[in-house]
Amino acid sequence: MAKYFRDSGHILRFIEYMDVGDSNGWKLDEGVPSSEIVEIIGSQLPIEPIAPNYLGEVASRWKYTDGSGEIGLISSVSQPFCGDCSRLRLSARGELFTCLFASSGHDVRTLLRGDASDEK
Repeated sequence: MAKYFRDSGHILRFIEYMDVGDSNGWKLDEGVPSSEIVEIIGSQLPIEPIAPNYLGEVASRWKYTDGSGEIGLISSVSQPFCGDCSRLRLSARGELFTCLFASSGHDVRTLLRGDASDEK
Protein backbone atom coordinates (compact mmCIF):
# COMPACT_ATOMS: atom_id res chain seq x y z
CA MET A 1 0.00 0.00 0.00
CA ALA A 2 2.81 2.40 0.82
CA LYS A 3 4.35 1.88 -2.63
CA TYR A 4 0.99 2.32 -4.35
CA PHE A 5 0.09 5.62 -2.64
CA ARG A 6 3.63 7.02 -2.49
CA ASP A 7 3.41 9.41 -5.46
CA SER A 8 -0.38 9.79 -5.49
CA GLY A 9 -0.72 12.95 -3.43
CA HIS A 10 -2.68 10.99 -0.79
CA ILE A 11 -1.43 10.50 2.75
CA LEU A 12 -1.78 6.87 3.75
CA ARG A 13 -2.63 6.33 7.43
CA PHE A 14 -1.99 3.16 9.38
CA ILE A 15 -3.75 2.58 12.70
CA GLU A 16 -2.84 -0.01 15.26
CA TYR A 17 -5.59 -2.51 15.88
CA MET A 18 -7.41 -1.48 19.03
CA ASP A 19 -10.33 -2.79 21.01
CA VAL A 20 -12.59 0.26 20.71
CA GLY A 21 -15.10 0.08 23.52
CA ASP A 22 -13.50 -3.04 25.00
CA SER A 23 -15.72 -5.34 22.96
CA ASN A 24 -13.54 -7.30 20.54
CA GLY A 25 -11.64 -9.55 22.92
CA TRP A 26 -8.36 -9.01 21.09
CA LYS A 27 -4.88 -9.57 22.51
CA LEU A 28 -2.03 -7.06 22.37
CA ASP A 29 0.41 -9.60 20.92
CA GLU A 30 -1.94 -10.23 17.97
CA GLY A 31 -1.57 -6.67 16.67
CA VAL A 32 1.23 -4.99 14.75
CA PRO A 33 2.73 -1.99 16.58
CA SER A 34 3.40 1.17 14.60
CA SER A 35 7.15 0.83 15.20
CA GLU A 36 7.08 -2.42 13.23
CA ILE A 37 5.13 -0.77 10.40
CA VAL A 38 7.75 2.01 10.24
CA GLU A 39 10.50 -0.63 10.18
CA ILE A 40 8.85 -2.61 7.37
CA ILE A 41 8.14 0.42 5.18
CA GLY A 42 11.48 2.06 5.97
CA SER A 43 13.39 -1.04 4.90
CA GLN A 44 12.09 -0.61 1.34
CA LEU A 45 11.20 3.07 1.12
CA PRO A 46 13.41 5.29 3.31
CA ILE A 47 11.32 7.54 5.58
CA GLU A 48 11.98 10.09 8.30
CA PRO A 49 9.72 11.60 10.98
CA ILE A 50 8.22 15.06 10.48
CA ALA A 51 6.51 17.45 12.89
CA PRO A 52 2.76 17.31 13.53
CA ASN A 53 0.53 19.73 11.64
CA TYR A 54 -1.19 20.91 14.84
CA LEU A 55 -1.28 20.38 18.60
CA GLY A 56 -3.15 17.19 19.43
CA GLU A 57 -2.70 15.53 16.03
CA VAL A 58 -3.00 11.83 16.78
CA ALA A 59 -1.04 10.53 13.79
CA SER A 60 2.74 10.60 13.81
CA ARG A 61 3.89 11.75 10.38
CA TRP A 62 6.69 10.32 8.26
CA LYS A 63 7.90 11.53 4.87
CA TYR A 64 9.73 9.67 2.17
CA THR A 65 13.30 10.96 2.10
CA ASP A 66 13.08 11.52 -1.65
CA GLY A 67 10.17 13.93 -1.09
CA SER A 68 7.55 11.80 -2.84
CA GLY A 69 4.91 11.88 -0.12
CA GLU A 70 4.16 10.91 3.45
CA ILE A 71 2.48 8.33 5.64
CA GLY A 72 0.91 8.61 9.06
CA LEU A 73 0.71 6.18 11.95
CA ILE A 74 -1.89 6.22 14.69
CA SER A 75 -0.27 4.45 17.63
CA SER A 76 -3.29 4.27 19.92
CA VAL A 77 -2.03 1.23 21.83
CA SER A 78 1.80 1.27 21.78
CA GLN A 79 2.09 5.08 22.18
CA PRO A 80 -1.20 6.33 23.69
CA PHE A 81 -2.10 9.94 22.99
CA CYS A 82 -4.77 10.28 25.70
CA GLY A 83 -3.25 13.45 27.20
CA ASP A 84 -3.71 15.42 23.98
CA CYS A 85 -6.81 13.68 22.62
CA SER A 86 -9.90 15.74 21.83
CA ARG A 87 -11.76 12.99 19.96
CA LEU A 88 -15.34 11.86 20.43
CA ARG A 89 -16.90 8.66 19.15
CA LEU A 90 -20.59 8.34 18.26
CA SER A 91 -21.85 4.77 18.05
CA ALA A 92 -24.54 3.50 15.69
CA ARG A 93 -26.77 3.13 18.77
CA GLY A 94 -26.53 6.86 19.51
CA GLU A 95 -24.06 6.71 22.37
CA LEU A 96 -21.44 9.44 22.61
CA PHE A 97 -18.08 8.31 23.98
CA THR A 98 -15.50 10.81 25.23
CA CYS A 99 -12.73 8.22 25.02
CA LEU A 100 -11.99 5.86 22.14
CA PHE A 101 -11.47 3.04 24.64
CA ALA A 102 -14.61 3.70 26.74
CA SER A 103 -17.11 0.88 27.15
CA SER A 104 -20.00 3.11 28.23
CA GLY A 105 -21.10 6.43 26.82
CA HIS A 106 -23.82 9.07 26.98
CA ASP A 107 -27.19 8.48 25.35
CA VAL A 108 -27.65 11.27 22.79
CA ARG A 109 -30.18 9.39 20.67
CA THR A 110 -32.92 9.97 23.24
CA LEU A 111 -32.04 13.64 23.47
CA LEU A 112 -32.07 14.11 19.70
CA ARG A 113 -35.21 12.10 18.98
CA GLY A 114 -37.37 13.12 21.87
CA ASP A 115 -40.47 10.95 21.42
CA ALA A 116 -39.92 10.37 17.69
CA SER A 117 -40.08 6.84 16.32
CA ASP A 118 -37.51 5.31 13.96
CA GLU A 119 -39.78 6.15 11.02
CA LYS A 120 -39.84 9.86 11.90
